[in-house]
Amino acid sequence: MNGKKLIVNDINIRGVRSVETSSSHVIKARYLNLQGFDLDNKLCFDLHRMFLFHSKDRISSSAYLLIQAIETFFEFINKYNERQPDRLKIDTLAKVHSEIFRAYIRYCQKNNLSLELPSKLKSAIVDFAQNTMLIPIPLLPNVTAFKTKSKPTEPLDEICYNDLINALKLEINRLYEKVNFIERVNQVEPYTLSEAHLDITPPMTKERVFAWYEMILNKEIISKLTVQSLPIKLKKCIDPELLELMNQPNSIMIDKFKAIYERDKELIDTSKEIQQLRKQQGFGLRHWNFDVARGLKTLIANGYPMHKTLDEINVKYAADSCINKGECEDIIQLLILRISRAQSKFKHPEIDNWDAFLGMYFPSMIDAAAIYLMLAIQTGWNKETILSIDPNNYEHVLSGTLSENQSIIFSEKHRSQDSNLPYSSSKEFIAPSNKDDRYSIYNIIQLAKKITAPLQDYSFDYIPMHHKEEDLNPLFICLRYWADWVSKGGRHTSLSQNKAFQTAIKHFINKHEIKEHGKQISAIGDLTLRLRITWMQNKRKKLPLTVIRLIQGHTTKDTTDRYYDNSGIAKQDRVKRLRIEQEKIVTLLRHREFKGIIGTQANQNANTNLGLKIFHIPGQKNSLWGCSNQYKPTWIGSENEIPEGKKCYSIQNCIFCKQIRLFEESVPYLMERLQHLEDSMSDIYQPDSTLIEEKLIIESILDNWNDDNHIKQSARYQRKNAPLLPRNLNDLKVIFEDDYA
Repeated sequence: MNGKKLIVNDINIRGVRSVETSSSHVIKARYLNLQGFDLDNKLCFDLHRMFLFHSKDRISSSAYLLIQAIETFFEFINKYNERQPDRLKIDTLAKVHSEIFRAYIRYCQKNNLSLELPSKLKSAIVDFAQNTMLIPIPLLPNVTAFKTKSKPTEPLDEICYNDLINALKLEINRLYEKVNFIERVNQVEPYTLSEAHLDITPPMTKERVFAWYEMILNKEIISKLTVQSLPIKLKKCIDPELLELMNQPNSIMIDKFKAIYERDKELIDTSKEIQQLRKQQGFGLRHWNFDVARGLKTLIANGYPMHKTLDEINVKYAADSCINKGECEDIIQLLILRISRAQSKFKHPEIDNWDAFLGMYFPSMIDAAAIYLMLAIQTGWNKETILSIDPNNYEHVLSGTLSENQSIIFSEKHRSQDSNLPYSSSKEFIAPSNKDDRYSIYNIIQLAKKITAPLQDYSFDYIPMHHKEEDLNPLFICLRYWADWVSKGGRHTSLSQNKAFQTAIKHFINKHEIKEHGKQISAIGDLTLRLRITWMQNKRKKLPLTVIRLIQGHTTKDTTDRYYDNSGIAKQDRVKRLRIEQEKIVTLLRHREFKGIIGTQANQNANTNLGLKIFHIPGQKNSLWGCSNQYKPTWIGSENEIPEGKKCYSIQNCIFCKQIRLFEESVPYLMERLQHLEDSMSDIYQPDSTLIEEKLIIESILDNWNDDNHIKQSARYQRKNAPLLPRNLNDLKVIFEDDYA
């Protein structure tokens, strides 16, 4: 501090034109060169003193930011003073009050300048005032209060949404075809180097010479049979009779050739050679249009790319490792040379470049992007939840209980936990899926597993900082671009890595025409950050709010409402939706158009008391338990969560409610629930008090059941039929809450 005060009080301060930062960088006071910035002016002198005081021994970026702030503030003050009488002009730093500073903030906003500038200037002024006492300590406004509030996230408009869906369906259809192609590649035989050379430069047989001549006769090629063209073919011919013609005078060579052709044409089958000539339109490496499936199988059979070292890939298998086929030591080099060195007019008809070639077999970034986006638009889940889908464990215990074609997909998210839960506790998200729909969540996951199969057995060359290998979800692995393998992070990655995610989505956007208001969507966030709200808007037309809430993982319906109704479109739709919501649900159920999990009717035969509701899980023989009055729950907090006049379906709270009615059939469920509680509590250092209370209640019920024989039978039933319950009882609400019988 003393050092700073010496600078401030130094009578030669006018000669100090730079400051040394904490990193020993000397930063020049650039603002001194501004037109009109004169140290004889008290305000300019104060700003200079402030800069020297505040920036000494701070980091370089802080000093540069303050310089920029002083420059913009000086420009602002000049314009301000031009409109003011002399007595109101700002001519010292001490006169900079809250209203002036507010005007400076608005000036920055109007000119699209970062609010970091007034924020930095404020901190420098206050620091200078507090520690030098050369000016009064000012009361300046909070800069963050002026930051533009982000607009509510709006769903994609209908045209844009349809563009996206059409693009995704095109990509998914392509991926289904790719699966078939992968199977074909796995079945074909690879090329050998010698075979490839024969394809590139086949021997000139009698059949080939005759085929060439016949194509001349049929005018399929523009060549003519002349004393110049015929020897070119004959000198390479392996047929002795035709080769002997090279020794004949030019005057009779053609006639003798025609005579041999007329004599043997019925004996020589030229069809195969003609087909090849038509296909190749010539020979040589640039005309080698090899079979793509066999070409890919050749790479795989020879360990490329995943069984080669990065050093080999960088040197031996680089794009410029060979410049002609004679330099190629193996078939891989030959294939690289054919694809990477061909001029545009000689490109392989099915392959644009090496990345495209590899992408026909291995999962590409475009593939991974399409899979992610389709899952996002189908589930309504956020990025983290989608990227947390376990490819080996994604079907919920309740899958198939209603019908074989219905599946329930789940994923676990490890953020946004309640304050009383540890970070390690996960939050489960569920979504219904129709197995008969090729674009459903279930089938897209299945498709992703098949697409990524070629890379599943390989470790990553590079693990990004702050990541572990298990953090990189194998469901979204993909091959990186060839040029980046060695220098920028290895051969393959996963969309779980943010840079890969950004790159993949960007390439998807660039590939497809997805327009909103006539303008192509170009920013990644303009698409990815709006998928969830778009899903909610569309599903609100088909699904009950309860199902949406469960899929979104919201604790209450209010959360769902707030999230969705934050958009302008939703606000317009809200009144109408509230009026017809129930009617829509009933209609969907009646016409069996509802694809989610549907609540079952109460067991009519068991309901001798019309006020008693018996809960029955589809697919299970035994009833769960009953409720004597769903309109009068007594568990703590029910008055806040269950609106008056509405039925309670809070299954996880039944055990705390006096309305619960337990039957003999309930005992196996209680036993399994007790196991779930014990498992959960063993994983949590400080378990929730609610879990402890629920455990004590169930233990008390079972201890006092007073029928040992039934307890034994129930235990056997539970072991034989497990699992009986989902670990999160809240998941059952998706079944029960829409029961309107």
